[in-house]
Amino acid sequence: MIITLDGPVASGKTTIGFLLANKLYEIYKKNFYFLDTGLIYRKYTYLFLYQKVTFNTKEPTKDLDYFRNLLVTNITLQEFEEKTKYLFTEEIAINTSKLATKKKVRNYLNKIQIELVDLKNVVAVGRDSGTVVFKNADFKFFLYASNYIRAIRRYNQYKQNNPDILKNLSFHEILIRIIKRDEQDKNRKYSPLPDVNNLPKDFILINTDNLTIEETLNKIISYITAKNSL
Repeated sequence: MIITLDGPVASGKTTIGFLLANKLYEIYKKNFYFLDTGLIYRKYTYLFLYQKVTFNTKEPTKDLDYFRNLLVTNITLQEFEEKTKYLFTEEIAINTSKLATKKKVRNYLNKIQIELVDLKNVVAVGRDSGTVVFKNADFKFFLYASNYIRAIRRYNQYKQNNPDILKNLSFHEILIRIIKRDEQDKNRKYSPLPDVNNLPKDFILINTDNLTIEETLNKIISYITAKNSL
């Protein structure tokens, strides 16, 4: 089973997706893997910048080992956040945004994602997981929230996991960056973020503005268990 959670930055999809994978393991007694597709791009950028990796774009399967540790199961959210903390620097964020606009890079990393997920039960989160990468996913969800709510969430995320960032970054700047990132994602030439008012018919839309993490999680699970006994 493949389940995708798409949505704009700071819409809650990563936290929800991770918890969903663990919850589905409890329900179905089968391994469910979690894949944050945004981290695939950040890892690509990290390798490109710091380790000067030359990627085999014609045969991406030869590069799978670079990304395999981003497909996780049976670890806690805290362990996962600690494990990937090194990918959340400002330099990586800026360069990831630039590299992600290149068609060659997107095509290559889409193939990496597909190979990683092959024949596994997976919850994949991103901005084009359901529209582009996993078009035949069993369930496609789109999470969204207002700009202000998303800025609060991102601020609290930094405060908890990486407080040093906030020494040079105000709440207002976080809000502005989220708005700019939305515009960039919606207007990019390749695989743009879909408009919330014009989603493909096979998507399930969830506004998380007034929902807690637990409420959002339970809502998604109710859709899945109602239609799939696995």
